[in-house]
Amino acid sequence: MPMWDRLTERVQHVLIAAETEAKSAGSELILPEHLFLALLRQGAQAPGLAGLVDVGVEIPRLSAGIRQRMSPSEKVPEDPQWETITRDAVMTRVEEEAKRLGHKYIGTEHLLLALLLTDSGPIREALEETGCQTAAVRQAVINSVTQEGSPSRMWFTPQPSDPTQPG
Repeated sequence: MPMWDRLTERVQHVLIAAETEAKSAGSELILPEHLFLALLRQGAQAPGLAGLVDVGVEIPRLSAGIRQRMSPSEKVPEDPQWETITRDAVMTRVEEEAKRLGHKYIGTEHLLLALLLTDSGPIREALEETGCQTAAVRQAVINSVTQEGSPSRMWFTPQPSDPTQPG
């Protein structure tokens, strides 16, 4: 089944919200930080964000830190393929995270894990300002979505009738 057919409704909303984030930042490009901000706007509704809170990340502070570090405007590079390549690279990481966790669907928790792999830029800098190590945050996110009985685990456990969608 193609990756795009396995996106949960919530991650589809995040992808659309990222476009709004980019436009409000004056950017012609949808960058990882726009995806991250759109994801953070989902709050407790998004599986995986509990992992950020578990390691002491204050979501509003992280969001503000990312916004402060973003360039006022990102212009489209000469190569019109650049945005597609960037989006596809992020989505490839997202798909790899879903596979690694053994999930048939692609949800916000996979997007969060993929974005936490960002090597530099506003996401990494804002996370470092919170005093959190990326590896610890990633592990907390994984724990929050895999622990039996955790609220986020109960929220997104696939139902037998439709294994591609969160519960």
